[in-house]
Amino acid sequence: MLFGQIEADSGSGKQVGPKGRRNRGIRRNHGNIEFSIQNFLVVHDTSTFHDVDLDLHTIEQMEWHGYLQYEVSNFAKPGFESRHNLKYWNCEEYLGIGPAAHSFLDGKRFYFERDLKGFLQAENVWELTKSDGEGGDLFEYLMLRLRLVKGVKLSELHDRFGEQTQPIAERAAFLQKHGLLLFDGERISLTPKGFLISNSIIVDLLEYC
Repeated sequence: MLFGQIEADSGSGKQVGPKGRRNRGIRRNHGNIEFSIQNFLVVHDTSTFHDVDLDLHTIEQMEWHGYLQYEVSNFAKPGFESRHNLKYWNCEEYLGIGPAAHSFLDGKRFYFERDLKGFLQAENVWELTKSDGEGGDLFEYLMLRLRLVKGVKLSELHDRFGEQTQPIAERAAFLQKHGLLLFDGERISLTPKGFLISNSIIVDLLEYC
C-alpha cells in the first residue's frame, strides 16, 4: 500500500437518505481515512434547525462505520486523527513557508501574501511576512480546544493563563444539566448537541473567566 493514511473532505450533497434525510455518501471499507465534513453545521439561530437532524444523523452513521468524531467536523478511526489539523486545534505553534502560508510562533501570527512571483524573486523571503496580530490568548485557546471532542481541562486554563477556574466550573456544571457539555470537575467537552451551538457556548463560558 503506497499510503498508510489519507484524508478526505466531504460535502453534504443533495441525495435523500433514510427517512427523508440527505445522504452524505458515507461508505464502508475506506481503510485508514480521516473525514472532514466541511459544511457541518454550527447553529446560530432557530432558522437553521431543519438541518440539525442531518448533522446528528451524520455522527451516528460515521460512528457506525467506525469513524469517531474527534473534532466538530472531523471523524477518524482511532489513532488516525489528522496530526496536521490537531496542531491548530491544540493551539500549538506551526510554521508555513510560501505564498498565502500562515504561521504561529512565539505568540505572534504572520503570513505571506498571495504573490508567487514576488516570493520567487525575493532575496530574503522573511522580509515579505505580514503581521496578523497576537495569537494564543484565552478566547482563542478555549475556542480551538472546545472544537475537540476531548475538550479542555480547567488546570490547563489555570496553568496557561493564571485563570481562577471556579466561576467557569460552576457555569459548566449548569450547562451540563441542559445536555450541552460534559463536565467531570476538571475537563469540559461539548456534546453532539453542544457542538451545534458551540460558538454561543464558548462566548457564554468566557463571561465566567
